[in-house]
Amino acid sequence: MLAATQQLAAVQAEQRNAQRALEEVAARLRRMETEVVSVEAVRNEAHARWEKAQAQLAAADATVTQGRERIQQLDTRIVEVRTDRDVKRETLGQARLELAEHRQKVEVLDRGIADMERRRGQLGELLVQRQQEIEVWTEQIAELARESDTKRARSAQVSETLVVAQQQVEQIRKELVDVERDINAVESTQHGCAPRPRKRSRSLAAAR
Repeated sequence: MLAATQQLAAVQAEQRNAQRALEEVAARLRRMETEVVSVEAVRNEAHARWEKAQAQLAAADATVTQGRERIQQLDTRIVEVRTDRDVKRETLGQARLELAEHRQKVEVLDRGIADMERRRGQLGELLVQRQQEIEVWTEQIAELARESDTKRARSAQVSETLVVAQQQVEQIRKELVDVERDINAVESTQHGCAPRPRKRSRSLAAAR
């Protein structure tokens, strides 16, 4: 009877131990299931992050490719802009040279125009002076014409007077010749006065 009781107690103890072991296994199983669920969630989250990272990487690759293409386009554009800049710089240099040449030509033309204007002013002043001189000369010519007419009239009068004077002189000469002849005749009768009639003859000849 005692042995049966002890065996029953042992069986109950083993049953309790088995129950505890079963409970521990169940608890451990629940923990493992919880951990499995947690790990699965972490795995799913990690997978989602990986997929997201893959998508971002693909987007980044596409962005890098686009950036490279853009850089290539910019490099090409830079080359074109530099070439265009060089062409424009050369054109600008040529235009500056042409502008300098045109400016020099304009300066020469300006100086020529200034000289022409100055010359025209001088010619204008000279023309006015010549016109004034012509007016003065015209007045002088008219005055000379009047004087000439007056002098012609006086010349005619003087000519007439000269003719009369010449006639009178000729008459006086004849009278002087007669007087000289008489004087010579008178002096020839006087002796010692021969030189005197010669002197009178020279004086009369000088008067002639």
